[in-house]
Amino acid sequence: MPKATAAIVGSGNIGADLLYELLRSEVVEPRHMVGVDPAGEGPRRAADLGLAVSHEGTDWLPARPRLPDLVFETTSLHVRNAPKYKAIIILNPAEPPPTKGAGDFLPPYAGNLDIMTAAAVKVAEEIAGVRT
Repeated sequence: MPKATAAIVGSGNIGADLLYELLRSEVVEPRHMVGVDPAGEGPRRAADLGLAVSHEGTDWLPARPRLPDLVFETTSLHVRNAPKYKAIIILNPAEPPPTKGAGDFLPPYAGNLDIMTAAAVKVAEEIAGVRT
């Protein structure tokens, strides 16, 4: 079974941690990382791992020839960005999602990045499994 493709929007701490969680997934393959800091550590690591990386902001991803199956949104712009994607998983603990999303099913202590990103990967794997 082919892996579901994924993009990470936001290349800070949450996005970088999520990248390493996704690299261990047998179901979801990270292919893109979008941020705004061209000198950031997250984009550099993602590029070193072979992901397509942009610092041009969130309009870059929808302009790709093919959208990924899943988008992990780690920025506070998820309300504006959500309509651009096929499926979105919101991981911004500072902003409540506009609708029910992965963040609604995380425990109150999900400020711990390992817990939050691991839970998001499991949700993505469930979504990918349903779609195939």
